[in-house]
Amino acid sequence: MTIVENMLLQKNGDSLSSSSTRRHDDIDEKILRIHSQSKTKGSEITAIGGQLEVVNITNDSVTFVLDTPIGSFDNYRVSHYGPDEIEVEDCYLDPGLETYTIKGLKPHVEYTIAVTPYNWGSDCPIAGKRLTTQCVTGIPFDKKSKEQARACLKFFINSRIKPDRRQVFEINVDRKLPMLYQCCSNNKYYADHSVPELRFRPEVEFKDSKHTYDLGGPWREYFTLLMRHIMLGYYSECDDDGPLSIDPVFEGEDDHKVPTHNQTLVDTQMYTMVGRIVQHSIIWGGPGLPGLARSVKDYIVYGSTDEINLDIHDVPDYEIRRNIKSIMSSSGKELKSLGQTADIMNMLADAGFVQRTVNDSCKHYCIQQLLLHNIIKRRQEELDQFRNGFNSLSLAEVLRTSSEIVRIIFPRQTDTIVTLFELSPIIHFDDADTTEKVMTADFFTTYLQECDRRKESNGNERKVTLGKVLQFITGCPTMPPLAYDSIQVTFHVQQLPVAETCLQEIRLPTIYKTYEDFRDVMDGAILSCEGFGLF
Repeated sequence: MTIVENMLLQKNGDSLSSSSTRRHDDIDEKILRIHSQSKTKGSEITAIGGQLEVVNITNDSVTFVLDTPIGSFDNYRVSHYGPDEIEVEDCYLDPGLETYTIKGLKPHVEYTIAVTPYNWGSDCPIAGKRLTTQCVTGIPFDKKSKEQARACLKFFINSRIKPDRRQVFEINVDRKLPMLYQCCSNNKYYADHSVPELRFRPEVEFKDSKHTYDLGGPWREYFTLLMRHIMLGYYSECDDDGPLSIDPVFEGEDDHKVPTHNQTLVDTQMYTMVGRIVQHSIIWGGPGLPGLARSVKDYIVYGSTDEINLDIHDVPDYEIRRNIKSIMSSSGKELKSLGQTADIMNMLADAGFVQRTVNDSCKHYCIQQLLLHNIIKRRQEELDQFRNGFNSLSLAEVLRTSSEIVRIIFPRQTDTIVTLFELSPIIHFDDADTTEKVMTADFFTTYLQECDRRKESNGNERKVTLGKVLQFITGCPTMPPLAYDSIQVTFHVQQLPVAETCLQEIRLPTIYKTYEDFRDVMDGAILSCEGFGLF
């Protein structure tokens, strides 16, 4: 373990211990008001507050800790439900028991855990607000499994795809115009004839950049912009002033995104080109494509519907999702009556259920077919194009070797957030042979710790997070599937930090005597940097 890794993790531990102490705070007055206003007829709210937190996950179990609500109640009702939203009752816990493990779960499935306080002496036994939390079962995605997956992916790329650094694939783009439009309009860079060139070293030239020679920094920025624009959509028309119209390439919520069914994009082979773009990024050390639905990732891996995990949250149409939920929660005469409504009949007919009555005996089959149709079948052309494009250099073959490789190429949004735990081992300082360098190294260590505490999801673009620090140094705000061997930290007697994105190196100014001055200069430099070759 390096000196800087020790320093970073020690500081991180100090911070965690202090924040852990602060977690046991008093109940907020706002919560009191909410609960006092939420009383229903025949019930009495006697339990207020409480907090539910998952503390351990395995491939078939979840352990949670409950901060006990304030008030009088008899026990807790513990339950859980998965993507099918069928709630399973686990047990009733006495108030004194604050830790419980739910067992018998399926691996790699998103579950909602619910705990409800009950008071059996009341007309309505629910004594307080239902506490819920979400988690995904599966083998913990720790540092070791990431390293193994990246090593396997790197070996596969070098041995099967065989990237050629001697030949160059020239790419000329403008940051002011949508990147996906520039790369795919008129079959410019990712059409069929370009497939062999994806093995060649990309040399990216930004039209508004002062530097042209690409040793890695520009192409990492280029792929970062492309991944972002894939999720924003394809601007089908542009002029010198910017985009005129947009066609979404993917739709749905984060981590549940599916290809948009768009015949125009299919006819132009857009999804094939998007698959090649993602493949191109992975081969040359760029970021993966985050936010896809698990069912989409399963289809990319296996190419059939037999191995797909269907999740109702992967249905992008809220009205269809609501109708499927109605079928899930109905039974008997209510289900039969529901199946005769116009909305349900039209939805069933669209999925191939013509003149078929929905009843309890076929309910589960009906739900599965509705999910399969609305998640996969109605956009199967788009999925097949994307899969074929991603596999144009056989990269899809490696996905079947390890679920961890799938996870680093197609990560969840939360997996893209850079943490101090994964960043600190690859940071290496030059020899700190003067007092100024030692102090600056300590400032930078403290600065990284502070950035680690800043939230990526707070919506404040003016906050420097570890992702922004990484982008300043490397051109990419996430840890790409092939990761980095090291990030070198050197020193100079200047006012501002300087990054060499091609070399993954940062030069820190040693002229500042206080941490506050150093932090302000770092924040200003990182937030004002617009990209490679821009000053």
